[in-house]
Parts: sequence; C-alpha cells; structure tokens
Amino acid sequence: MNLAQTLGLSWSFKPWRFFCGLLVSTGFLTHCGSRDLAEPAETAYPTDFVHLRDRILRPRCGSCHPKILLYKEVVSHLAISGKPQASELYTVLESGEMPPYGSKLTSEEKDAVKQWIVKGLPLD
Repeated sequence: MNLAQTLGLSWSFKPWRFFCGLLVSTGFLTHCGSRDLAEPAETAYPTDFVHLRDRILRPRCGSCHPKILLYKEVVSHLAISGKPQASELYTVLESGEMPPYGSKLTSEEKDAVKQWIVKGLPLD
C-alpha cells in the first residue's frame, strides 16, 4: 500500500503538492517572499572591518596601500560613518579607479564595503 492509498487519496496524488499544502496550512511558509524590497540586501561577506580587511582589502589593496589594513587609518581618512557616497574608500572602488592593477572588485565586494560604511564602520 502506498501513501496515497493510506491517506485515502486518488492515484493522482502528488506528494510535493501535499507537503507544500501542509507547510502553508500550518503557517510554516507564511513569510516566504514577504521581504521588504526597500531594505538593502545582505551581502555574502560579513560587514565588519576585520572580515573586510582580511577578505577584500588585504588581497586587493594591501600590496600598494599597507595602511589601509589599519582600522584607525581607514576610519580617520577614508570612510565617513553612514555616508558611502562621501567616503573616498567607497567612491574609488565603485568608480573602478581602484585597484588599478588586477581585477576590479565584484559588485558583492563593493556592496560589502558600502554596507560596512552604512552600518557605522563596525570594527568587529
């Protein structure tokens, strides 16, 4: 005896429809797709300085700009808390001006830097 017969359902029973209906009826899927589109999407990169330094700034910028690896230098000279468009760090990355050698930052990497600035330049 199969699941359809056990539940008294016809042979046209589709297990995936049954389970999706079960999830919807129990409220398990009520929030699916209800994300506010006005919120910025989270990035694949953590948006704190330690991770940005280790995953983006050190490999992409550190060979020419060793001081960019120091939080104090970035915060005091290159980034303005909450204002990515006014921050030199973000504007030179977004424009493609930096890095001049090698591959440019991906949109995800640029977005991680932007989100870090928007979130107030958290250290960790």
